[in-house]
Amino acid sequence: MNQSPLAPSKRLLELFPNLLTPPPQGEEQFFLRFNLDESQLGLIPIEAVKETLLIETEKITPIPNMPLACLGLMNARDKVFPVIDLSIALGIGQNPQSTRKYQVIVIDIQPHLPDTQLLGLIVPQIQGFSKFQTVEISELSSASNSNLDTAVQGVLTLDNEDYWILDVSQLNKLPSLQ
Repeated sequence: MNQSPLAPSKRLLELFPNLLTPPPQGEEQFFLRFNLDESQLGLIPIEAVKETLLIETEKITPIPNMPLACLGLMNARDKVFPVIDLSIALGIGQNPQSTRKYQVIVIDIQPHLPDTQLLGLIVPQIQGFSKFQTVEISELSSASNSNLDTAVQGVLTLDNEDYWILDVSQLNKLPSLQ
């Protein structure tokens, strides 16, 4: 019996059909932890994260007449995609980071769809990966701006610190990027 070869991602889905589906409420989920500024922490579901990079500022090509949060375009692994300063896009930062290198989280804003749509998020610091119970997630209490209402899907409190959980599918719809 001769079977046609499958692409690796299709083979993984065949072997593990629940690999890319979000877990039901109450199960453990992996997140990438990062700082948005000196005091605010963030989380992105791991299925949306493609890679993390440390790049020189010259690797981002500026585009004229773009919102302040949009720093330009970058090329990684033969893909060109926009890069935003996440703290400015969310309305909690004032000025783009002045540094020689950026920490970039490359995400797929449609992680559960077959087409990849990449977006680079510049953050001050990437902390690592963590696993949390989804029952520990609560609603964001009265966001102070429309960007937070759009992008933050919940809050996880650990050791008296609040982590904002970002809804990656909404990041390209932020009012600050329009």
